[in-house]
Amino acid sequence: MNFKIIIALIALTSMLSCKSTKVLSEADSETYFEVEVIQNGESISIQDQMVSLEKAPFKFQITFYQVDHVYVAPSWGKFYYDYPDSNNIFECDGANYDECRFFAGKTGAQASFNTGKELLVGDGSYQQVWFYDPEMDWHRFDKGVKVLDDKTIATMTVEHIYDCDGRDQQLPKNEYNYPIDQVNKEIYMVFATSDYNKETKLTAEVQREKFTIRFK
Repeated sequence: MNFKIIIALIALTSMLSCKSTKVLSEADSETYFEVEVIQNGESISIQDQMVSLEKAPFKFQITFYQVDHVYVAPSWGKFYYDYPDSNNIFECDGANYDECRFFAGKTGAQASFNTGKELLVGDGSYQQVWFYDPEMDWHRFDKGVKVLDDKTIATMTVEHIYDCDGRDQQLPKNEYNYPIDQVNKEIYMVFATSDYNKETKLTAEVQREKFTIRFK
């Protein structure tokens, strides 16, 4: 798998930041997206920002209302997770990218249509953008995205872990790319979306969700 940061992907994420196409119906005015975790065909409750899963395949189900994308940071650490709720997680000082959280330059490439069924987990150097645009002939979700009048529902199946940190440390492949039944650490998940103001050229955070996945 190729994780190089590419100019085309940066352009894509910049384009997505400017789009807001959905009209609210079932969701309230502050809801841009919803996240569910599904395992064995059942929605697993998220309590106190914690979800408990078996070491078996599962899915993220994302429902979009006002947006068509969400930034995602799955991590072994808390670089994204502990970022203060009062701060804009999309704010980025161009002079110090290492301290930035969500910004286009950190986005890693994933297989189209989630063919690898991998969850990319890394430190503060990595993020993903999960999106769906009906005008594009590819996306990162599983095939079969549902587009309704007031929302879009997409799933991301996870059967393997791709440990970006382990890859960077040049560990053997079976130690950084392995089936979910071999996972032995919690995963900190952060999801967020933004609104880009063309006049001020500023990106504002409009919603953030986070929880820890703990494996039984």
